[in-house]
Amino acid sequence: MASKQGHLVVLQQHNAIPVRAFAKEAARPTFKGDEMLKGVFTEIKNKFQAAVDILRKEKITLDPEDPAAVKQYANVMKTIRQKADMFSESQRIKYDIENETKDIPDARAYLLKLKDIRTRRGLTDELGAEAMMFEALEKVEKDIKKPLLRSDKKGMDLLVAEFEKGNKKLGIRKEDLPKYEEKLDLSIAKAQLDELKSDALEAMESQKKKEEFKDEAMPDVKSLDIHVYKLYTVTWPIAMSISLKPPSLPGTRASSLLLSRFVTRRTAFSPVNSRRKLHPSIDDTSFSGRRVGFRARTSITVRSVLETAKSTMSEEPEPPVRLVAIVGKGEVSPLKSTSWDEVMLHTRLKWVDEGYEMLVFDDEILSSNDQRAMNLKQELDQTDILVVVAVNNPESVKWIQSNSKYIKNIICFESSPDLMNRLGGIDFGIGKKDKEAKEVVKTVGDAWERRNSDDIRFCLLVIINAYIRPVPVLQNLRSKGFSTLGCMVKNCGPQILNCLLDPNCRKALQCLNQCSPVDQVCSYRCIASYESPHFEAFSLCVLQKHNCLELDAKIPEKPYVPPMTSFRGKELCHETAEDLFVGWLGDLDWSWRVVAGQNPAYDQFPCQYQLFYRGKGKSSFWYEPVFQVRTLEGKLVWRRRRYSVKRGKTPATFRFSVLDNGVVSNEFWTIVDVSDDLSWGLFHYNGAARVAGQSYTGAVLVTPDGSYPAEKEKERLQSALEKCGIKEWELFAVDNCSCENPPLGIPEGSRLHSRISIIKEPDSVQRIEM
Repeated sequence: MASKQGHLVVLQQHNAIPVRAFAKEAARPTFKGDEMLKGVFTEIKNKFQAAVDILRKEKITLDPEDPAAVKQYANVMKTIRQKADMFSESQRIKYDIENETKDIPDARAYLLKLKDIRTRRGLTDELGAEAMMFEALEKVEKDIKKPLLRSDKKGMDLLVAEFEKGNKKLGIRKEDLPKYEEKLDLSIAKAQLDELKSDALEAMESQKKKEEFKDEAMPDVKSLDIHVYKLYTVTWPIAMSISLKPPSLPGTRASSLLLSRFVTRRTAFSPVNSRRKLHPSIDDTSFSGRRVGFRARTSITVRSVLETAKSTMSEEPEPPVRLVAIVGKGEVSPLKSTSWDEVMLHTRLKWVDEGYEMLVFDDEILSSNDQRAMNLKQELDQTDILVVVAVNNPESVKWIQSNSKYIKNIICFESSPDLMNRLGGIDFGIGKKDKEAKEVVKTVGDAWERRNSDDIRFCLLVIINAYIRPVPVLQNLRSKGFSTLGCMVKNCGPQILNCLLDPNCRKALQCLNQCSPVDQVCSYRCIASYESPHFEAFSLCVLQKHNCLELDAKIPEKPYVPPMTSFRGKELCHETAEDLFVGWLGDLDWSWRVVAGQNPAYDQFPCQYQLFYRGKGKSSFWYEPVFQVRTLEGKLVWRRRRYSVKRGKTPATFRFSVLDNGVVSNEFWTIVDVSDDLSWGLFHYNGAARVAGQSYTGAVLVTPDGSYPAEKEKERLQSALEKCGIKEWELFAVDNCSCENPPLGIPEGSRLHSRISIIKEPDSVQRIEM
């Protein structure tokens, strides 16, 4: 790990909005507490307020037997869903199907999962659609004489055809599906009104038994002010969490009789939670144990099955994303003076998606009339993104201007001010820039100025994600609206309040709020700068325990890095591999010191010490990195983490797990190479913080004293780096100059080497024995 270095803003500024500097020395704007809260909750509150406004205005009558009242209530709920961006019942079913079946390989397990979803959501199958689908599967598997896999396109086409035959037998027509959905909405509305009426009658009966109300006549339930009830039970918990004081409410005696009952009744009408939006019954169909089964619901389930099956197997592969980079001939980058041509050829976009294709040209060919220039023109005609880097030659600038008129996305770095940035077909010098474009430019500019290959790739991915097609590894980590807020309020109220009252936790939140939601470098600097027990408790509750952002990042499968297979001429076993991690601990106070790292978020911090050791348990193994952080306020502080380490299937591979500021990260580590005399080692990792939605890769070069390996090791080191897909010029040198009093030490009773021993000989030359 190493601290980031400051650089000038290099995103093309001419005719573009300025991008925020994020250099180490840059002063960050200060925010008052109320401004920070607005930044976190404004969007959610706006949606919430829109829904509340609708409830205030609309007339709702508690009469489930009156079709007009039912229809009015259904229309109100539909309007709320649209304004608040909530799922309808059919959308929720389809979401559940797509989300829970995406990793299922075979058709039978797929249908069983559909059955599980149906049961869990309280759906009944009055038409026998489920049995029909299993019969169709049996028929197809009998014809193909093997279990049907979803990757079998021909077999899945046969199954979908059988489903469509079943639809005809059941009388389900595609053109009637809107009618079915309308029936579904009305049936849910009727059930909700019935539940509301039942609760109201129960509340009045209960209150009437009290002495002070015994002489009062029970009002007709149809005349009740449903607005007071719905607004209070829905808004009060959230208003409390935001304003920290209860709202004023109408206080008539009739409303008090009902409110005293409704406010305490949480079973049927609880505050919003992680899955349900304004009102639990809008998306929930159980209604306190009741089931609602009818033709509309079966029809929607069948349609969801068909649409999901077709979208999974029948869609054509997405077309490739084409990028062209034009770089200045002979121009060198700040990455150890490596040419821009080599840097742009090493973006490794295919690690993210095999469908990303980037061609790199230098601007020398622009002045030629040979086939190379013609090839470039042809590529520009079909490219999705043009990236211009370090092009300042006037003739080259004119050529690019003339031949890029129809390219929708152009981004220029360190080039002539006459070249204009363009995103989504809009030149930045023309018209009003939208919020999305501004955020993209800011994110790209911040990443580019960090000057490393991973962030250059990140710049390109941000543009692809915003203007071409979604990039899965860049899931938006901002709040998802009511489901996020509801989850936080219901489950983590005390942790939220404690965080907002704690200065460091509050600073961490406001710092994170300024980062792009997909910028790991910015995010981790905020976390490492302002970590505190209250922030850890906040993250542990909101993210790790309840996953309020509903994220699920996976450990990257690429790159695959082969582990070392032998050490000192002998085949490597698990015990020896662990000893290589333990390294110099015992003779020194640490196992290794990090010389250089590859990941811009996690490998750049100063003074990194690695402590690997065996625990007291037979198979326990631990890793504790100790490192410095220069906070965003300029302080130099020590940080320490503790990883649990388990052996992988192959010697020299390991699975690491750590709770870092309330969020669990799981990582797959590989010992790529260690010299026979333990003078250096290279360790690679792929990892993910699942509930934070972040995946990452990296590598660290280690030695006993933190100095770079000797020149004689250069060839072997480069070979090891090549296995990781890493160039030596990508590595960040770790600052090991001011490392006084690191908080080292391991637990008493820990064990060190099992097969390797480090012996200090009389002449002070250390020798390794096995």
